[in-house]
This record gives sequence, C-alpha cells and structure tokens, in this order.
Amino acid sequence: MDKHAESNFSLVETQVNREGNETEVLFARLRDPAIKAQMAELAYQNAQDFYLKNNTKIFPFTRDEIAADIERRIAEAERVTNISFSSDEPDDRTMHLNYCFPGTKERLSAGQKSIIEAHEKGHNVRYYNWDFFRDRFAAGFDPSMVVFGEKEYAEERTSKPWATFDEAKESFFRYLFSGNETAERMSQLKNYFGMKGSEEFTREHLEYARIHYVADTGTDNRMSPFLLAVIPETEDAFLRLINSMGI
Repeated sequence: MDKHAESNFSLVETQVNREGNETEVLFARLRDPAIKAQMAELAYQNAQDFYLKNNTKIFPFTRDEIAADIERRIAEAERVTNISFSSDEPDDRTMHLNYCFPGTKERLSAGQKSIIEAHEKGHNVRYYNWDFFRDRFAAGFDPSMVVFGEKEYAEERTSKPWATFDEAKESFFRYLFSGNETAERMSQLKNYFGMKGSEEFTREHLEYARIHYVADTGTDNRMSPFLLAVIPETEDAFLRLINSMGI
C-alpha cells in the first residue's frame, strides 16, 4: 500500500462508528434533507412503475404525498420497536432477542443487535418493489463472483429445511441482490462509518470496509458475499448508487 493510500485509510479509520448506536446513526441520516429527497423521488418512481405495470391509468399520488409518507414511516420506525425473546431471525416487524447467527450458539452482542435493528428499520422506511429496485442496483455488482457452496447451503436450510441445493442457491442470490437487501447492506456500511448526513461514501471507505467490516463488527449477515460482488469493474457504479439512492 502506498503512502497516499495509507494516509486515506488513516482518515477513514477515524470515522468508524465503534461505540455509537447504529440505529441512531441511521435515523439521523434518514432525516437529512438530501437523503430524504432521494428516498422520496425513488418511492415516487417506484409507485409510478407499479401502476404502469398494472395498467392503471390514473396515478393517485403526488410527490408531496409520497414525501409525507416517507416522513411518517421514519417517525413510526423510530418510535416503535417490537421485541420478543424467541430465537427466530429478526425481521422488519420484530427484533427477536435470543437469535443467533446461523452456525453459532452465541446470542448477539449489544452492538450486533444495533446493526441488525438498523437494517430492519431501514426496510420499514424504504419500501420499494423488489424488481424495480433490483434493476437499479444491478450495475454495482457482479454476483458471479460469489460462490454458493455447502456452507451457504447449510445456512439457507436453517430457514428452508426442505430446499434442494439448487432451490437454496436461487433463493440466496435472489434475496441478497434484491434492491431492498442491497440498500440495507449499503446502509450498514454508512452506519459503520457513522455517517449522519449526506457525506460522500468514497472508494477508501469501500476498500477499508472490505478488509475490516466483518472483523470489526462480528456481523456477517451476508456482508462478505455482498462485498465480494463489488469488483473493480463495478466500483464506480456502486459508489454512484450508494451516494444517490437515499441510503
């Protein structure tokens, strides 16, 4: 690594959110005017796309109404956290406090719970259609770089015990590279660096996260294959997307 790269890495390292609550970081960023405007525009385009595909001639929402709904969703997600003490996987409805990552018997730490909570609350705010959003993120990734093997198959079968290898593989890739999941893993990266506004996520941030994110956080909710799919040929698109899609 040359001295310029080392200097940039030193700067990026100081931004890592090692102690802060990631849900608080998320909501600070979602209330940034530039981020909210990006989310509202995407939600408007998503709604238009849905109505056009369903042959509905009258589009019933204005941009102002969409923006107001985004604001309502932010407030609701910030105000309400449903919890249970089950070992089920957390989702956008409930945080299950006794959940363990697949293949382990260790309950999540407070920091890991914060990461997962922020991820799930992001889903409550960004409610785009999977196909609409996936198509817009596709340029940032090369899924062919991700290997689906026996380890991944075993993890998939924790929630789909009936799945064949091919069924689990298809489910894995469809899920991981859906637009909704792509957005929330991008959001995890911004939370990791404590970004509370519309700060630029740079190539240095991306490279630092590739090396350190999983080790620092102990959280690999498919972040390893997610980052592996960002290759040199897709990096420019990835950076454009993470900085323009209301993340």
